Amino acid sequence: MKKSPVFVFIAGALSLLVPTTGRFAYGIILVLALCFITFFTSLGRVLCHKLMLDEFITPVSLICLSMCTVFFKQILILYSPIIAFTLDFSLYLAALSSLILGFIFSDYSQGTLQYLSTNMKHAFLFSLFALVFYLFRDYLGYGTLTLPVKEGIKVFTLPSFHFFEPSFFWSSIPFALLFLSLLLAVFTLVNRKFDIIKRKYY
Repeated sequence: MKKSPVFVFIAGALSLLVPTTGRFAYGIILVLALCFITFFTSLGRVLCHKLMLDEFITPVSLICLSMCTVFFKQILILYSPIIAFTLDFSLYLAALSSLILGFIFSDYSQGTLQYLSTNMKHAFLFSLFALVFYLFRDYLGYGTLTLPVKEGIKVFTLPSFHFFEPSFFWSSIPFALLFLSLLLAVFTLVNRKFDIIKRKYY
Protein backbone atom coordinates (compact mmCIF):
# COMPACT_ATOMS: atom_id res chain seq x y z
CA MET A 1 0.00 0.00 0.00
CA LYS A 2 2.87 2.33 -0.63
CA LYS A 3 1.73 3.57 -4.03
CA SER A 4 -1.24 5.96 -3.81
CA PRO A 5 -2.63 4.17 -0.74
CA VAL A 6 -5.75 6.32 -0.55
CA PHE A 7 -6.80 5.61 -4.14
CA VAL A 8 -6.04 1.91 -3.77
CA PHE A 9 -8.02 1.87 -0.52
CA ILE A 10 -10.95 3.58 -2.25
CA ALA A 11 -10.92 1.06 -5.11
CA GLY A 12 -10.81 -1.88 -2.70
CA ALA A 13 -13.58 -0.40 -0.56
CA LEU A 14 -15.81 0.30 -3.57
CA SER A 15 -15.42 -3.26 -4.83
CA LEU A 16 -16.49 -4.86 -1.53
CA LEU A 17 -18.42 -2.45 0.68
CA VAL A 18 -20.86 -0.75 -1.68
CA PRO A 19 -22.36 -3.60 -3.77
CA THR A 20 -22.89 -5.97 -0.82
CA THR A 21 -25.73 -6.02 1.69
CA GLY A 22 -25.40 -3.64 4.63
CA ARG A 23 -25.92 -6.22 7.36
CA PHE A 24 -23.16 -6.36 9.97
CA ALA A 25 -23.49 -10.16 10.16
CA TYR A 26 -22.65 -10.51 6.48
CA GLY A 27 -19.86 -7.97 6.87
CA ILE A 28 -18.21 -10.23 9.47
CA ILE A 29 -18.29 -13.15 7.05
CA LEU A 30 -16.92 -11.06 4.18
CA VAL A 31 -13.96 -9.70 6.15
CA LEU A 32 -13.20 -13.24 7.35
CA ALA A 33 -13.23 -14.30 3.70
CA LEU A 34 -10.91 -11.40 2.82
CA CYS A 35 -8.40 -12.34 5.55
CA PHE A 36 -8.61 -16.07 4.72
CA ILE A 37 -8.03 -15.45 1.01
CA THR A 38 -5.22 -12.96 1.65
CA PHE A 39 -3.35 -15.29 4.02
CA PHE A 40 -3.47 -18.49 1.98
CA THR A 41 -2.89 -16.76 -1.35
CA SER A 42 0.13 -15.02 0.15
CA LEU A 43 1.31 -18.40 1.43
CA GLY A 44 0.96 -19.88 -2.06
CA ARG A 45 2.93 -16.99 -3.50
CA VAL A 46 5.74 -17.54 -0.98
CA LEU A 47 5.80 -21.27 -1.76
CA CYS A 48 6.07 -20.51 -5.47
CA HIS A 49 9.00 -18.20 -4.75
CA LYS A 50 10.72 -20.81 -2.57
CA LEU A 51 10.44 -23.34 -5.42
CA MET A 52 12.10 -20.76 -7.71
CA LEU A 53 9.05 -20.55 -9.97
CA ASP A 54 8.93 -16.76 -10.02
CA GLU A 55 7.86 -16.63 -13.66
CA PHE A 56 4.64 -18.42 -12.67
CA ILE A 57 3.92 -16.34 -9.57
CA THR A 58 1.16 -14.19 -11.09
CA PRO A 59 -0.93 -17.06 -12.56
CA VAL A 60 -0.32 -19.16 -9.43
CA SER A 61 -1.47 -16.24 -7.25
CA LEU A 62 -4.68 -15.88 -9.28
CA ILE A 63 -5.33 -19.63 -9.13
CA CYS A 64 -4.78 -19.59 -5.35
CA LEU A 65 -7.14 -16.61 -5.11
CA SER A 66 -9.91 -18.53 -6.88
CA MET A 67 -9.30 -21.80 -5.02
CA CYS A 68 -9.25 -20.08 -1.61
CA THR A 69 -12.54 -18.35 -2.39
CA VAL A 70 -14.20 -21.62 -3.41
CA PHE A 71 -12.75 -23.41 -0.36
CA PHE A 72 -13.97 -20.67 2.01
CA LYS A 73 -17.43 -20.89 0.43
CA GLN A 74 -17.51 -24.65 1.07
CA ILE A 75 -16.57 -24.09 4.72
CA LEU A 76 -19.33 -21.47 4.95
CA ILE A 77 -21.86 -23.89 3.44
CA LEU A 78 -21.01 -26.39 6.18
CA TYR A 79 -21.49 -23.72 8.85
CA SER A 80 -24.58 -21.99 7.45
CA PRO A 81 -26.04 -22.85 4.03
CA ILE A 82 -28.41 -19.87 4.35
CA ILE A 83 -25.59 -17.34 4.74
CA ALA A 84 -23.62 -19.01 1.94
CA PHE A 85 -26.67 -18.82 -0.34
CA THR A 86 -27.37 -15.19 0.60
CA LEU A 87 -23.82 -13.98 0.04
CA ASP A 88 -23.03 -16.23 -2.93
CA PHE A 89 -21.30 -13.95 -5.48
CA SER A 90 -20.37 -11.43 -2.78
CA LEU A 91 -17.67 -13.82 -1.59
CA TYR A 92 -15.92 -13.35 -4.92
CA LEU A 93 -16.01 -9.60 -4.31
CA ALA A 94 -13.88 -10.25 -1.22
CA ALA A 95 -11.32 -11.95 -3.49
CA LEU A 96 -11.53 -9.04 -5.94
CA SER A 97 -11.03 -6.57 -3.11
CA SER A 98 -7.94 -8.46 -1.91
CA LEU A 99 -6.58 -8.37 -5.46
CA ILE A 100 -7.26 -4.65 -5.92
CA LEU A 101 -5.80 -3.73 -2.53
CA GLY A 102 -2.62 -5.49 -3.64
CA PHE A 103 -1.87 -7.25 -0.35
CA ILE A 104 -0.71 -10.44 -2.06
CA PHE A 105 1.51 -8.57 -4.51
CA SER A 106 3.55 -6.70 -1.90
CA ASP A 107 7.32 -7.19 -1.65
CA TYR A 108 8.41 -10.48 -0.07
CA SER A 109 12.17 -9.86 -0.30
CA GLN A 110 12.35 -9.17 3.46
CA GLY A 111 11.43 -12.73 4.30
CA THR A 112 8.38 -14.97 4.60
CA LEU A 113 7.28 -13.96 8.09
CA GLN A 114 7.67 -10.26 7.39
CA TYR A 115 5.75 -10.61 4.13
CA LEU A 116 2.89 -12.51 5.75
CA SER A 117 2.71 -10.23 8.79
CA THR A 118 2.67 -7.11 6.60
CA ASN A 119 -0.09 -8.52 4.39
CA MET A 120 -2.22 -9.59 7.34
CA LYS A 121 -1.68 -6.27 9.11
CA HIS A 122 -3.04 -4.41 6.08
CA ALA A 123 -5.88 -6.92 5.74
CA PHE A 124 -6.84 -6.48 9.42
CA LEU A 125 -6.78 -2.69 9.13
CA PHE A 126 -9.03 -2.79 6.09
CA SER A 127 -11.28 -5.32 7.86
CA LEU A 128 -11.61 -3.00 10.85
CA PHE A 129 -12.64 -0.16 8.54
CA ALA A 130 -15.11 -2.47 6.78
CA LEU A 131 -16.67 -3.65 10.05
CA VAL A 132 -17.24 -0.06 11.20
CA PHE A 133 -18.85 0.64 7.83
CA TYR A 134 -21.16 -2.41 8.05
CA LEU A 135 -22.01 -1.68 11.68
CA PHE A 136 -23.24 1.83 10.86
CA ARG A 137 -25.10 0.66 7.73
CA ASP A 138 -26.88 -2.04 9.73
CA TYR A 139 -28.04 0.44 12.35
CA LEU A 140 -28.84 3.34 10.02
CA GLY A 141 -30.59 1.18 7.44
CA TYR A 142 -32.47 -1.28 9.63
CA GLY A 143 -32.15 -0.06 13.22
CA THR A 144 -30.57 -3.37 14.17
CA LEU A 145 -27.38 -5.18 15.04
CA THR A 146 -27.02 -8.57 13.34
CA LEU A 147 -24.68 -11.47 14.03
CA PRO A 148 -24.06 -14.61 11.96
CA VAL A 149 -25.50 -17.88 13.30
CA LYS A 150 -26.04 -21.32 11.80
CA GLU A 151 -29.68 -20.52 11.00
CA GLY A 152 -28.72 -17.33 9.13
CA ILE A 153 -28.48 -14.09 11.07
CA LYS A 154 -29.60 -13.16 14.58
CA VAL A 155 -31.24 -9.74 14.69
CA PHE A 156 -31.08 -7.43 17.70
CA THR A 157 -33.36 -4.41 17.42
CA LEU A 158 -31.72 -1.24 18.68
CA PRO A 159 -33.47 1.92 19.93
CA SER A 160 -33.62 4.83 17.48
CA PHE A 161 -33.34 8.52 18.33
CA HIS A 162 -36.31 10.86 18.03
CA PHE A 163 -34.64 12.76 15.16
CA PHE A 164 -33.68 9.63 13.26
CA GLU A 165 -35.63 6.67 11.96
CA PRO A 166 -34.16 3.78 9.93
CA SER A 167 -35.39 3.81 6.33
CA PHE A 168 -34.75 2.28 2.92
CA PHE A 169 -32.50 5.18 1.89
CA TRP A 170 -30.03 4.49 4.72
CA SER A 171 -29.60 0.91 3.46
CA SER A 172 -29.39 1.84 -0.25
CA ILE A 173 -26.34 1.94 -2.51
CA PRO A 174 -26.48 5.76 -2.92
CA PHE A 175 -26.23 6.19 0.85
CA ALA A 176 -23.49 3.54 0.99
CA LEU A 177 -21.48 5.63 -1.48
CA LEU A 178 -22.14 8.80 0.50
CA PHE A 179 -21.25 7.21 3.83
CA LEU A 180 -18.16 5.55 2.36
CA SER A 181 -17.02 8.94 1.05
CA LEU A 182 -17.41 10.41 4.54
CA LEU A 183 -15.44 7.60 6.19
CA LEU A 184 -12.72 7.78 3.56
CA ALA A 185 -12.43 11.54 4.09
CA VAL A 186 -11.84 10.88 7.80
CA PHE A 187 -9.37 8.11 6.92
CA THR A 188 -7.45 10.43 4.58
CA LEU A 189 -7.35 13.18 7.20
CA VAL A 190 -6.05 10.83 9.89
CA ASN A 191 -3.52 9.33 7.46
CA ARG A 192 -2.17 12.79 6.63
CA LYS A 193 -1.92 13.72 10.29
CA PHE A 194 0.12 10.57 10.99
CA ASP A 195 2.38 11.34 8.02
CA ILE A 196 3.01 14.85 9.39
CA ILE A 197 3.84 13.43 12.83
CA LYS A 198 6.23 10.88 11.31
CA ARG A 199 8.04 13.51 9.26
CA LYS A 200 8.29 15.78 12.28
CA TYR A 201 9.56 13.32 14.86
CA TYR A 202 11.18 10.58 12.81
